[in-house]
Amino acid sequence: MKKGIYRWALGWIGICAVVSILAPIIATQTPWRIIYNNQNYYPLVYDLTGWGKVIPDASLQLDWQQLGKENLWMAPIPFDPTRPDHSESEANSKHWLGKDEAGRDIASQLIHGTRTALGIGIGACLISVFLGLILGGLAGYLGDTVWIASRAQLLLGIFGIFLGIFYVFFTPFLTLLEFHGGWILNGFLSVGIFSIFPILGIKFVNVFHYFPFWKKTIHIPMDFIISRLIEIKHAFPTLFLVLAIMAIIPGGEGWLAIILGITGWTPFARLIRAEMLQIKTLDYMTAGKALGYSPGRLLFKHAIPNALGPVWSMVGFSIAGAILAESALSFIRDDPDQISWGAILASARHHPEAWGLAVWPGLALFFTLYAFQLLGEAARNKWNPRMRNIP
Repeated sequence: MKKGIYRWALGWIGICAVVSILAPIIATQTPWRIIYNNQNYYPLVYDLTGWGKVIPDASLQLDWQQLGKENLWMAPIPFDPTRPDHSESEANSKHWLGKDEAGRDIASQLIHGTRTALGIGIGACLISVFLGLILGGLAGYLGDTVWIASRAQLLLGIFGIFLGIFYVFFTPFLTLLEFHGGWILNGFLSVGIFSIFPILGIKFVNVFHYFPFWKKTIHIPMDFIISRLIEIKHAFPTLFLVLAIMAIIPGGEGWLAIILGITGWTPFARLIRAEMLQIKTLDYMTAGKALGYSPGRLLFKHAIPNALGPVWSMVGFSIAGAILAESALSFIRDDPDQISWGAILASARHHPEAWGLAVWPGLALFFTLYAFQLLGEAARNKWNPRMRNIP
């Protein structure tokens, strides 16, 4: 019985993934193909890829609807999610789920909302996993006594971190605020800018080692520091923390995924820390130390890969939580230009008689969250044999 439910969850998520990828093709007002003057034109291909045969400039003002159905290949849902349709023609019969108060097609908004939900949910989860693996691994493996650094290294490292934060978030030089290269590329660029300053500070530390005070070494309590960071994070409600950050940083799907990822790393860090405390005492770790392996090699090549098993059980729950948080934020902000399931639900508050505005996005949100939680439960049962026989 459970296997059937898990297969249903995997199938539903697969359908949502396909719909999110093909959303610009499934729901669009731009025709797939136009037959005009006995020639074929493909405006949608041109819009998506920048190449292909389109109508010449002289006929750009052509009303596609007047060409006739035999000359037009339209998408299954021939409406854009942001463009209202106030026509009274037979095209209104194609609004399968109806229209909102602005005249926009609900089915088109649902399809493009799937793209928003999965994009932000998976993106936020990847960031949370990355931060949790690094910070939790350092806390569990290094503890409070393993990492020894000079006072100069500690000072320059902290200064470099704050300098990196300043350059990434408060200056317009090659940051997410100004560099137009896609939010994924911008994210890697900002991480690089953030990381280079501590590295440069540590590299130039030999200049300070001429002074005995700065050359003196101290133990850096990584476990204590990261554990306190986790406790501080848990002291703030996640939703209010995200709202406070978004009040400072410009909006956008990429930024929202980054913010949710940064605020959601603590469960992964606590899990990896607990696993690392056990793994670092195993025989193969002791053998690696005896062979002279560096701590970085032992941590990233041997310890963390062997601690990934339990992490997979949290991925499904993390994605579900990020999707729910995104929908809640869209519902609270009530932005009419936002294409999201939460934004559709927010519009239902102003028009309670339009039951479709609440039912369809609510069902989509319910089934998607339930499917990801089922996959998280399946992964937990796989990696924890003691849970397999629990009904």
